[in-house]
Amino acid sequence: MKKTKESIQLKWQKKYEQLKLRTERDNKINIMNLSQRIDKVKDYRIERLTKKKNAYLNKKYEEYKRKCLNEIRELEGKPQREYKQPAPTKNKLLQFALDIAQENAKLRDTDVSWRWECISHATPVIFNWEDLAWWHLYSRMIQWICLFDININAQCHTCNRITWPQGNVELKEITNKRYRDNLIKKNWLDAVLEMEEHMQKYLWDRKKYSPTVRFLVGYIPDLIDENEELWKTKNFYKPKKNRRKQWDKISALIPNLD
Repeated sequence: MKKTKESIQLKWQKKYEQLKLRTERDNKINIMNLSQRIDKVKDYRIERLTKKKNAYLNKKYEEYKRKCLNEIRELEGKPQREYKQPAPTKNKLLQFALDIAQENAKLRDTDVSWRWECISHATPVIFNWEDLAWWHLYSRMIQWICLFDININAQCHTCNRITWPQGNVELKEITNKRYRDNLIKKNWLDAVLEMEEHMQKYLWDRKKYSPTVRFLVGYIPDLIDENEELWKTKNFYKPKKNRRKQWDKISALIPNLD
């Protein structure tokens, strides 16, 4: 068939119509996937808030129950009972230190406008504070390096969910590779290699290289000092938790380590 001006125009018009259909289809799929992802994040946050609420109510229930029994004993002329709180375990101290270190990482990676870059993105992308998450390059279960500043960085919720244990293995590997590459650009290769060397030592002998209670008792005040300084320099709103008051209550339960 001989080409004409009309046939050429018709050919490329059909190609455009086909492209338009494919693009609209792909766009609908992307929008649907995005809404499902947002629903998952929403469900996860609701679950966390529910667990936090239940834990708080259980704690207060036991406290009010003790106070009620003591008030009844006082009314009956009986001596009140003393309820001594147990000393915090090493794991509880480590979790407390980890909470502060994670908050410090968020503040460190955020500018004065509450904007930050995701460590796992290949190209710099600016996010708002509401999208902020934190993540370890190497699992926080590796106790010797879980508190390292270089191991905790700001990450968007999308990349954060990809790196969860139940996430896609291939996407997880790609995201973690980007994380490590950007971390090398951010903190230089030597620091990353040093952290990986510490990790190998821990995996070789966990008992020897696990942080002790004495180490955590000496390290937590430094984390609190850094936390207070970051809040001042960032000029953000007043933090919801007073870490120093929390530590004063916890440290009062720790026996003398001398």
